[in-house]
Amino acid sequence: MVELKQKGATVLFSTHIMEHAEKICERILLMDKGKEVVYGSMADIKAQYGRNAVQMEFDGDASFVAGLDFVESVVSYPRWIEVELKEDADPDALFRALAGRLRVRRFETVAPSLHKIFVRLVGGEEERNVQA
Repeated sequence: MVELKQKGATVLFSTHIMEHAEKICERILLMDKGKEVVYGSMADIKAQYGRNAVQMEFDGDASFVAGLDFVESVVSYPRWIEVELKEDADPDALFRALAGRLRVRRFETVAPSLHKIFVRLVGGEEERNVQA
């Protein structure tokens, strides 16, 4: 698929795995129950729905992060987490809160994942599974 794209072909890719779409696609159409939720370039969508988020990889138990007063939500993956901070929170406050409690391997301020944007727009069962 990537080879076709490099040759200038337009490739339609359908998936429920947002991480795949995020890594491969330049433009996306998110649908829910057959209806358009959002359409556009990945950069435009992230800019439109982006918030103050941090992705981090670490060693240790990061379960305490969700309870910090400046954290809006946490999405946990097997080896890293995505932390959405409250509107006026400073990512440096999160970094300071981690000191001495975790071994941080990567700490990066980012736009939220496509999965997080989809959950925010569509809600439902997946939204209830996001740790607040």
